[in-house]
Amino acid sequence: MHQPNIRLYLILSGILVIILVAIFIIPLGRRGVNQPPGETVPTPTSIATAPIDEPGSTVATVDFTGVAEEELPDNVAEQTSQKQDLRYRTPLTLSTFVIDFDYNQDKFTVALNEPKDQSRQEFNDWKNANYPAIPADQFIFN
Repeated sequence: MHQPNIRLYLILSGILVIILVAIFIIPLGRRGVNQPPGETVPTPTSIATAPIDEPGSTVATVDFTGVAEEELPDNVAEQTSQKQDLRYRTPLTLSTFVIDFDYNQDKFTVALNEPKDQSRQEFNDWKNANYPAIPADQFIFN
């Protein structure tokens, strides 16, 4: 019987690995070769302005996204912050109710334990004490 030559397979595998590594490393090394030293390339979030006609001046870059910065009203910021905090804590299991978050509806689901009227009152007290900025319409009761 003819035995396979293991040494030949190892040599061919090594050559193949070296070729593959070279294919991936050579393009990475050529990035930025055409860029002169000291010159910056504008990114999508920055633009270059026209050079100023002064001796020794350089091209200035300005960070600009095209959107004017706008402050959120305090109530909206607080509501968003509280909703995010509660969403990170879900599923939240307490003695009389369980809160989970439904990403499809972007609302919280509340499963009340029996007796439901007492559990609902305890939920309302808990919500008003911990997350008062989240409106009641953000909660779906089961």
